[in-house]
Amino acid sequence: MTTTANAIQTSPCTAPARNGADSNSATWTYRPRVDIVDRPEEVVIFADLPGCTRESIQVGVERGVLTIDAAVPARTPKSSRWMRQEYGVGNFHRRFGLDDTIDASKASADYRNGVLAVRLPKTGAAVRRTIKVKG
Repeated sequence: MTTTANAIQTSPCTAPARNGADSNSATWTYRPRVDIVDRPEEVVIFADLPGCTRESIQVGVERGVLTIDAAVPARTPKSSRWMRQEYGVGNFHRRFGLDDTIDASKASADYRNGVLAVRLPKTGAAVRRTIKVKG
């Protein structure tokens, strides 16, 4: 792994957890799948958040930790009853440790087609460049 690849430290793998005392009011917490791409001037985290709305997604950075939280609301059928319900309902949560090669103050996020893209620009010292050799 390169130094830049180490700029993003993922939290330990955890299985989905059920919150709530009884099975009728259960809420699930999911760990969204992510792809992390190292580009010359930024690191981009792509997180799968199916069923969320832009308004239900919260992205924040505090003390060198990027946090992604989102919620998938329950869908209640009107004038009907569920015969089968397999679509996930609950919350998404994921945390990433950032090192000092990331300029978190310039981070941005975009949500399209169920995928959140968090762009994390690198600091000037961390940007890769090619130096032409003269001679």
